[in-house]
Amino acid sequence: MSTIHEFPKNYERFIAQGEEALVEHNQIAALENFQQAYHLQQTPPVNQKIVQLLLEMGEADEALALAEAFQESYLRTLKQRQFICKFIVKVVALLKGIFY
Repeated sequence: MSTIHEFPKNYERFIAQGEEALVEHNQIAALENFQQAYHLQQTPPVNQKIVQLLLEMGEADEALALAEAFQESYLRTLKQRQFICKFIVKVVALLKGIFY
């Protein structure tokens, strides 16, 4: 019986290969690599990449099921984006007041 050894750099290697596949517009390879990384370490950033790819590939049910594992992370990200949008609107309003 063979033993599978998890090497410390596998996670990083799968992430890098997934990112490279995205640059090459190879969604299937990207998804496979991110899923391998996720199998080693279930982290919000990798979860979000997989969910985004699944949505782009029309797999909404699978994406939703996977996203539920990190609901808090998605809510935090949404709140951060809302804050950033409000901040940008205020900066633009301030700049309009200065330059117009």
